[in-house]
Amino acid sequence: IGPHGLDELMEPSILSSYNHPNLNNVSQIISTESHLYFISELAISDLEMYRSRREFSESQLCNFASQILEGLR
Repeated sequence: IGPHGLDELMEPSILSSYNHPNLNNVSQIISTESHLYFISELAISDLEMYRSRREFSESQLCNFASQILEGLR
């Protein structure tokens, strides 16, 4: 157990247990004496591509809101 106690052991366990369409899944966790490496699926898009846009259609806004609410569930 490292300097952060059990919290540093719980986080990888929690992350690897998530299975949600709006989250990248953690497929493997590699631990060394000083680091934890999280291997996850490749994200093919991100919010950065939307930051430059100024207008969204109503259906896009509904889709964003739906995904956010689904993530909070």
